Amino acid sequence: MQIRKSTKEDLADILGFYARAREFMKSYGNPNQWGNSWPAEDVVVSDIENGDSYLIIGDDGKPHAVFALIFEPDPNYSYIDGKWPDDEPYAVIHRIASDGKIKGTFHEAVRYAKGKIGHIRIDTHKLNAPMLRAIEKEGFAYCGVINLLGRDGDDSRLAFALTVSPLNS
Repeated sequence: MQIRKSTKEDLADILGFYARAREFMKSYGNPNQWGNSWPAEDVVVSDIENGDSYLIIGDDGKPHAVFALIFEPDPNYSYIDGKWPDDEPYAVIHRIASDGKIKGTFHEAVRYAKGKIGHIRIDTHKLNAPMLRAIEKEGFAYCGVINLLGRDGDDSRLAFALTVSPLNS
């Protein structure tokens, strides 16, 4: 697998990954995390324009997954019911989704992030059991609960952090 930045030419594939992910989450008892329309197309375009959107390319040369890797502090993380392990600069993995045709896309996204920065954060809905298992498998530590700013409804998320050391990179 390889990772490259997304371009606007990838938009149709990316929107397809997100549509599939919404259906996948619903099938696993998590209908509210992304609802019927998250992430919105303008968010996806913004990720691309800001250079925060990445595609995971399979051995067949085709994109199979997308994720956002953002190196700016996330305003949603400024308050946590719990505690972050440190105040070091971090990157956040957001909006990861795949077409389901290849395994290990979350691992590849984390591996890529670990190669760029020493501290990584992520959050997910309490009902997102597949993502919770993946986060645990990658060695993230539970830090507490955050609430998404500007969102109505079920806006609490479980938050996790990973500190990269030479032993686990």
